[in-house]
Amino acid sequence: MRPGTISLANMAMFAGLMVALGYLLSSVPNVELVTATAFVAGAFLGAGRGLATAMVGELLYAAVNPYGISSVTLLVSQVLGMGLAGFVGGLIGRRVRRHRIQWPQVLALGACGFLLTVTFDFLTTVGFLVMSRLTLPALLGAYAYGAVFYLTHAAANTAVFALLVPAALGVVGRRGTTVNQVPREAKMKTEKTLLVTLLSIAVLTSSAFAQVTGLVVDHTTGRPLAGANVSVVPGELGTATDEGGRFALPKLPAGTHQIRVSYMGYEPQLLTVRITEGGAQNLSVRLVPTVIELEEVMVTGKRGRSLSWELPVSAEVVSATDIEMVNGTTVADALRPVAGAFVKSYGSEAAMKSLSVRGSSAEQVLILWDGARLNSPLAGGYDLGLLPLTAVERIEFVRSGLSSLYGADAAGGVVNIITRAPQGGVRPQLSLATSVGSWGSRSAHFAGSHQQGDVGVLVAASRARSDGDFVYRAKDQATGRETEKRRINNSFSLDELFAKLSWQSSLLTRLTLSGEWSRAERGAPGSLAFPSPQAQQTDESRRLQVNVDTRLGGTLHIQATGFRHELATRFVDPNPFWPSDADNRGVSAGASVQGDLPLGEGKVVSLGASYLNERSQGTSFGTHVRESFGAFAQADAAWKGLLGRPEWQANLLPTVRIDHYQGFGSVTSPKVGIILSRVRHSHIAIRGNVGGSFRAPTFNDLYWPEDAFTVGNPNLKPERTTEIEGGLSVSVPAAGRLHSDLSVYRRWARDLIVWGMDAATYKWSPANVSEAEITGQELRVKWEGVAARLIIEASYSHLRAVNAGGVPGLQGKWLIYRPEHTASLRAGFQGRPFYCNATASYVGSRYTDEANTAPLPAHTVVDANAGVRVPFWGVTWHLRVAVDNLFDVQYQVADGYPMPGRQWRAGVEVGW
Repeated sequence: MRPGTISLANMAMFAGLMVALGYLLSSVPNVELVTATAFVAGAFLGAGRGLATAMVGELLYAAVNPYGISSVTLLVSQVLGMGLAGFVGGLIGRRVRRHRIQWPQVLALGACGFLLTVTFDFLTTVGFLVMSRLTLPALLGAYAYGAVFYLTHAAANTAVFALLVPAALGVVGRRGTTVNQVPREAKMKTEKTLLVTLLSIAVLTSSAFAQVTGLVVDHTTGRPLAGANVSVVPGELGTATDEGGRFALPKLPAGTHQIRVSYMGYEPQLLTVRITEGGAQNLSVRLVPTVIELEEVMVTGKRGRSLSWELPVSAEVVSATDIEMVNGTTVADALRPVAGAFVKSYGSEAAMKSLSVRGSSAEQVLILWDGARLNSPLAGGYDLGLLPLTAVERIEFVRSGLSSLYGADAAGGVVNIITRAPQGGVRPQLSLATSVGSWGSRSAHFAGSHQQGDVGVLVAASRARSDGDFVYRAKDQATGRETEKRRINNSFSLDELFAKLSWQSSLLTRLTLSGEWSRAERGAPGSLAFPSPQAQQTDESRRLQVNVDTRLGGTLHIQATGFRHELATRFVDPNPFWPSDADNRGVSAGASVQGDLPLGEGKVVSLGASYLNERSQGTSFGTHVRESFGAFAQADAAWKGLLGRPEWQANLLPTVRIDHYQGFGSVTSPKVGIILSRVRHSHIAIRGNVGGSFRAPTFNDLYWPEDAFTVGNPNLKPERTTEIEGGLSVSVPAAGRLHSDLSVYRRWARDLIVWGMDAATYKWSPANVSEAEITGQELRVKWEGVAARLIIEASYSHLRAVNAGGVPGLQGKWLIYRPEHTASLRAGFQGRPFYCNATASYVGSRYTDEANTAPLPAHTVVDANAGVRVPFWGVTWHLRVAVDNLFDVQYQVADGYPMPGRQWRAGVEVGW
């Protein structure tokens, strides 16, 4: 064979290799080997032939790829950009492969890969803009919008050129041979076999994936619907429509798929799409306006996606709309109106805010952040005033004990804070907000989100400041007259940075990495009886978390989570009589895995295991470490068509969990739930459950250092609770949608940990000496008008929490800070562009001492807000004003800690 023919065969081989590798990695975001292959082709064939080979290979790949051929200008830019890689390979690569490859050559090749990738992306971006007839500012905008793609593409190719290209060049370089030196007969046979193999791979991979595109419009008006959700079910693959209502779903394998299209205020559609090998589908979806049905999707109640009325326990979702209706900036503010929740605030914005659920202690409520534990190993609970709402999407609130699923500290209930996910679309979503208000408060918030192919990024940052010193009214003890006083040392500053990176690695696998840092500096004024006008407290939190969600074989659903949470607290009080300087740190690290396996129609078995390592360090406790292991099993068995009626269904959910704690052994937490439901345009659900939960002793309880007054107790047992609950949930059409929920419960708690004076040592020490009996009823009614323009919600809770420990003088007495009656009323109008909301919260009287001699009076506080959203200059402007304590009520939630009177906030947010 003549040398020209041999060279042509070599060129065909490398071009085929470019096409095959392009298809093989087409499903991996921002990672490709086409550029590196073009470079290596130039190194073996020379600059001229490398240029031609790279251009032909790119042309073939662009012409027959399953996503469709590019426009002329974009195709030309792609071919030229790839041709440059082949040409540079001929100039640089040939010199590199003649020598033994060392670190200077590796670094040079990595830099070469980076520059070639940046150049290729620049040419293709310009080609796209020329096709679209856009301007130079659009080029800068395109680089801003595609920053994630450009950076990851360049980084990936830098690694490929530094690691793989030297190996490819070194194989032949060390042998001192070239392609043309191989015997012709062996070379021809090898090239033919390789070329056939590469073309076969290209054909197979090109037919394995297809693209689904479409347009979503209003059925009545034909108006495109921007931001509609388009997802493949089952699974997590999905996207959102752009401003023109268009969407694209790449990477769907050949076969039959279910595509779900949904949009707020419209009836969702489920489409069956059949994709043939090498084919594509273009859909036209017309959504019909409908009344929104209050079907809240939760993941906390059963550790899996389910509607709130499908749960055997009482639960509620605090949605983004609910968060907007109430005033406030923290998770504590969002939970104040929720039935069954009592947020105990120790004063102003700077004060600690703890949560009690159905009469529980704050330490008995498990706080989760995207499913990972937040509770401090030192004190047990968590200060919800340290959790800004900047990155919060919704809050899932479970009122029943759930140690059967989550282990320790879930005896009173579970709060799961779900953060926002990166949003898809043709461009990033950005927002910038600022506000000012009473007592010198000011804040700034930034959020940015973008989905580029399979990679999504979300970044949120917030800063809040407040001078905090407010005026309150109190009776003078000498004269009995009401006078104004100033509450000092209430300064507050909070900075937070949150980031989330998500990667849809395949149709059935999703990886999420998130991290959060916050730092709060605040005054600690103390109570009116024991003021501390110079005390300061600093809290710094660091969280890192990874979540993996995948399906194996299309049936087995696996979820895995790993996390590390560090909370450092320093308290300094220069009081000359009782000076204090405590610096303590609690670190929690753990992992959990859960598998859900369907066993026929309506039958699912879930198995899971977890590991938790808790550590304390600091001046108060020294260093202590505690490990725990847990495993649980849950079955969900459904029977449909009861009594011959297809709309009736019964579910039985038995659950059991075993936890082994270093220090006090094993704890078993069982629970059984049952649901009887009827689902139609309206639905009704009757639920019931019975089970046990526990709370582990904190490091404060176990290891408080001995001094002249106090000492910890390392022999403590876990607190145990038994609970029985029944409930009724009804949702019916009523000029919109009316949803009501009624719950009745009884809870027994034993081995409660109480700090008291030891008669032998005269020191305060904790012991398992108390019992409690708690009963209650909760009623929640919510009406949402057509298209959610008008929302009215009312809730009422009745609680009876008494001491059942048999201690003389305390038997039958009310537990402190457990109000018998709490209620809230919320009303909101969500118009365009104007909206307004008002919330009234009532808290009944409660005792502040165990003997029930010192009650705090009941109070009602009304908050209101209003705003307008208008598009202007190509962005959306959101103007908002809010007033807390509208009627300037003077009250206290905790004894000796007055709450601020009327205060206002005004702010503006710009989004684009």
